[in-house]
Amino acid sequence: MTVTVTSIETGSPAGVMDITLSDGSRFFVLTQLLDHTTIETGDTVELEEMRALWLKSERRRVRAKLLDLLSRREYTRRELLLRVQQRNFDSEVSRVVIDELASEGLQDDGRFAAAWLHSRLRRHPEGRGNLLLGLKARGVSSEVAAEALADLDREEPTWEEQALRDALERASRRSDDPERITKILQRNGFAFSQILRNTLAKGT
Repeated sequence: MTVTVTSIETGSPAGVMDITLSDGSRFFVLTQLLDHTTIETGDTVELEEMRALWLKSERRRVRAKLLDLLSRREYTRRELLLRVQQRNFDSEVSRVVIDELASEGLQDDGRFAAAWLHSRLRRHPEGRGNLLLGLKARGVSSEVAAEALADLDREEPTWEEQALRDALERASRRSDDPERITKILQRNGFAFSQILRNTLAKGT
């Protein structure tokens, strides 16, 4: 199918051109890619040619955005997809590029899970159940989340006891009522049996 290029205008963000065709379709293409073509306003072009040019541009733009995000911290696949969707990038293209980054080792849900667990325990000590739910909420699969917690068990065998002590210290600053402290700790994912053992250990 052939169409006519009705307008080529500077798009947003910078470095992108907004191309409108006679069938009403619009394509956002990197300026540097468009500069390597002979396409101008008024030209007759193949629609598939424009789609191919847009696809090449979209993949480059998505990859650049994802690499920028990953240069700051670890992200799950789901988090990355949500971020680029918020910027109105094509979802299917985004999934393909995320797959590529994962295959290159630049994105890894397991690596995210390990980093998130250590960070979470420092900032907001919680029990195993809450940590597992937190990972799942961020897009980590049950299997990967379980593996990350198992790795933590091997690396730091006493992490749960330490997390409970830290959480107890924080809860004690909020209240001196044992019943309320116990409820706070339970909301943080610690089992009553864990809390009781810790209390008994402190009393001996």
